[in-house]
Amino acid sequence: MSNTRKAEANGDSTATVKWRAHEFTIPRNYDDYPVALTEALEDGKSVAIVRGFLGPAQWAQFKADNPVNRDLADLADEIAKELGFANAGESAASPG
Repeated sequence: MSNTRKAEANGDSTATVKWRAHEFTIPRNYDDYPVALTEALEDGKSVAIVRGFLGPAQWAQFKADNPVNRDLADLADEIAKELGFANAGESAASPG
């Protein structure tokens, strides 16, 4: 059983994403996603998706490091992995 499945089975509602010197707490369950995140997911807006997972305070923390687009992509990939997706653009079930 994957770590993601174990966490879901244990009822963990959040996940911790480690990125560089930071630890970000993100919602694990779709029902807990902010509506703005759901809209970003529907629209496929990658910046808004990461911002939606992080929320205002953690987004400000991320931006304080003066990230470049590569950093955003790296963080998005870490979020995807923590939630059980192959990468930020594909679910684990997607053909590769």
